[in-house]
Amino acid sequence: MPSLFRSTLLLILGSLFLLERIQAEGIQISTKNPLHNCVEGINTALTQVTFGDKSTDPDVSYYLALCNSTWHTTSLALSSMKYCSQKQKVLDEGYKRIHGYCEEYGDFELPSWEEILAKVNQSNVLEDINTADPEIAGTMFNSSIILSQEAFEAGVRTENAWTTEQNYHHGFGWGLYILVGVVLLVGTLNRIFAIYAQKYALPYNASEELGAPSSKGLSGKWYTLYRKHIEVPALFGYKHSQASAWGFLSIPTRIQGISIFIYVALNVIFTVTGYEIFYNNLYWYGQRDTQIIRYLSDRTGIMCFYNLPLLWCLAGRNDVILWMTGWSYSTLNLFHRWVARIAILQAIVHSAGYTWLEKGYVAEEMKERYWWTGVIATIVMSLLVPFSIRPFREKFYEAFLIIHIGLALVTLVTCWYHVEIWEGQYDPWIWASTAVWGLDRFIRFIRVLVLSYKALSKKGLNTIATIPSYKAIVISSEAETDNDESGLEKSRGWKLRSSSEAKSGKKIKNDNSNGLIRLSIQTSIKIKPEPGQYYFIYTPFSLKPWENHPFTLASWTINEKDTTTLDFLVAPLKGATKRWQKKILKNVNNNNNKKLETRLLIEGPYGHTNPIQIYEKILFISGGSGITSTLPYLFKLKNLSLLQIPEPIIKQIDLVWIIKNKNYALDVLQHELKEYIELGNCGNIKIKIHLYLTRGENSIEDDSDNNNNNKTTEIDSSTPHDIVDALTYDDNNANASSSSNQNTPDSQSTAVMAEEKIQIIDNEKTSNSSSSDLSTSLPGTKSSSSLQKNGDDKYLIIHLGKPLIKDLINESVNNLIGGEKLAVSACGPHSLMDDTRSSICNIYGTGGGQVQGNRIEYFEELFAW
Repeated sequence: MPSLFRSTLLLILGSLFLLERIQAEGIQISTKNPLHNCVEGINTALTQVTFGDKSTDPDVSYYLALCNSTWHTTSLALSSMKYCSQKQKVLDEGYKRIHGYCEEYGDFELPSWEEILAKVNQSNVLEDINTADPEIAGTMFNSSIILSQEAFEAGVRTENAWTTEQNYHHGFGWGLYILVGVVLLVGTLNRIFAIYAQKYALPYNASEELGAPSSKGLSGKWYTLYRKHIEVPALFGYKHSQASAWGFLSIPTRIQGISIFIYVALNVIFTVTGYEIFYNNLYWYGQRDTQIIRYLSDRTGIMCFYNLPLLWCLAGRNDVILWMTGWSYSTLNLFHRWVARIAILQAIVHSAGYTWLEKGYVAEEMKERYWWTGVIATIVMSLLVPFSIRPFREKFYEAFLIIHIGLALVTLVTCWYHVEIWEGQYDPWIWASTAVWGLDRFIRFIRVLVLSYKALSKKGLNTIATIPSYKAIVISSEAETDNDESGLEKSRGWKLRSSSEAKSGKKIKNDNSNGLIRLSIQTSIKIKPEPGQYYFIYTPFSLKPWENHPFTLASWTINEKDTTTLDFLVAPLKGATKRWQKKILKNVNNNNNKKLETRLLIEGPYGHTNPIQIYEKILFISGGSGITSTLPYLFKLKNLSLLQIPEPIIKQIDLVWIIKNKNYALDVLQHELKEYIELGNCGNIKIKIHLYLTRGENSIEDDSDNNNNNKTTEIDSSTPHDIVDALTYDDNNANASSSSNQNTPDSQSTAVMAEEKIQIIDNEKTSNSSSSDLSTSLPGTKSSSSLQKNGDDKYLIIHLGKPLIKDLINESVNNLIGGEKLAVSACGPHSLMDDTRSSICNIYGTGGGQVQGNRIEYFEELFAW
């Protein structure tokens, strides 16, 4: 809550700063036409003609020639006395306006009304002159004149229309800010309510009737319909996490889509409404199309500037909006892209409109700095679109980041010079955008400094990097083996197969060449991490010290020395992580040291924690490396349940892990998940782990750098047995027959876990399987996909094939008792996320096999670039 208060205060102070700067620059918004428009309208009508004493010297400015013309100023005074003298304040305000023009733009001191009227030659005054008449417009007069009623009304209407347009330009801009403010208020209140609910959550009432919904009545039905049709589903169809059919567009959820639609619709409405177009507009007489294009160009340019601070607010890591609402970075990034699209479209319309208005003078205008900087700004903003599409972001993120930052900087600089002719009137929006960006960078620097300042010292080795070995089953498919320098056997073309195929040829060894990297980073101060948080990791002494990547926190230890050790699980893929892997393995081979001490800088924490601890049943669905998002929740729940303060609400945890890569699976099973499989609980909470091995290619890299030796094999139906053999393999028993030192009864088993804790289920076998069916290979093997039909003494259930997500969720819901509630947390490939979301939507309802909206909650762990 303190951080929420600080964030709210920062947002309020920032808004007050922007408002103060706007007021300082003289921008005012009013629903009423100003008093000075009466006199100013007369002045506009008088400029339709010319006077003989007005200077035609090209070195004399427009306002100096106008204000120094006796016949013009006396005509202005006479007409003002006739039409604007009902209130002295109207005359005074009008005089101030004209006097200001003369002084600021003509460096001329305009005489008072009395002094001007004293110069009038009453015998030489022409009355009732309709300067709005095209036949009279442009006529030269050599005397003072008094406007006709028609000319006066045309002049005042012209000024009122112009003033109204200016008010609409800025009023609609502030309307967008009000919309954002309302959304933020709702999001903040929702977060406060969620914090309250988490703090005071109570366990279910066990006396409730079995299967009865915990919320009845019309309100419960409406809430269920809201969740089923608005809050949870994708905007349309099935895809949300996956890209659209076009490949370059992300599909929002329906509630996100509604918010985006409102924002886009308001921008469109604000762009095309509020224009007063009339024939005798003295600025563009008889040119309705010119009036429309001029007003439209001004509106889109100003609205674009109003969107700029919002655009930058939604782009930063240290966004007060994130802190206030608890929304995910992916959500804000989605809104950021839509605000950017609207702002860019507005800039294009603005530029195209002014190009049309000045179509006969474009070459001359290009010599003016405000013009060519505006052209550059529009081009640069437009280039941001193709360089930000989803495929480019995902495949070339580093290039995207550099290009994005560079083009954004150019946009701000060129926009600054583009509006310099307005003498600071539009600078507050540039300053606000720059301040938001600068503040984000500053906070990022402070975060790195606070968490990692000890790593910058000479003895600042704050990181231990390891690749722990794990038991793997190895068979040389081509019998190509040799020995490395340490005498360890080196295999080429490893392939896993079942024990029934080649039991005698199977070999189990400790391997780390394909293992995951474990990073243990010690912070410079003590912090209290939470699940769901991620940190950006820098390598300060590399060739690219600015490069940083986000990694999800797996576990942590609060040390006695006022520090905290953060543990990360990293899959070496390419780039920085691949370099880390090579460096660690090189250290192992050269120094025979299993760990590498180095220094890394960290920035964070970011992300948010889902309140899964307030639900009686939890279903984790992880795909591939998505297991890293589940591990910290298990770690936190274990610690909370052991403390029993307060008494844990959670009764059962089911972890479903769907994975192709057996090396990844073996590594995590033998390390991070080992404790849960051995004990069958997470602290004092029952837990079952369901490992689904899907068919697919599994790359196995040779220890050498020769890529030609790499082999890919398809996981066959025997892979579950190989994993079981690796997990239950005992080195002592294996070596008993060949070793002179026989095992004694006191020998400690080296097996990772006991075989009786594991069960195999072949989801792809039918009841009429052949004799080679898996069910004959291991006690307890079944052909079922159910989460609930397994023996209570089996804590690791290995399935062959993909599960049906809807079946997993249906079974979990059917297992709820009384008023129990279920939390479903998913992280993995985009298709898995969309399957889970769709299944959750289908389970909501009031029909058979469905539950009300408050019985099941969906948490999506998704980090989208």
